[in-house]
Amino acid sequence: MIMSLNSLRLITSVTTYASLLSIIASTRLVFCKWPYVLLGGAVVTIFWIIFNVFDQLLFFSPVVTFYLPEDAVGGVLFRI
Repeated sequence: MIMSLNSLRLITSVTTYASLLSIIASTRLVFCKWPYVLLGGAVVTIFWIIFNVFDQLLFFSPVVTFYLPEDAVGGVLFRI
């Protein structure tokens, strides 16, 4: 059975609309109270900072630099 282009577009638009409705419903369910919204925002902010520091996109200065001789590396690693 060959589907026409219009029926294919209709199926695609209905599927997209259903996906959008499910996203809206789940967002309303999760963030129905202000403390949950604040907690979600705090978690997003913390993870954004952590991942940007790891990717070296966010820098905090001053940067602490110190010299560690090669023969002392084992002792430092052992203490950590």
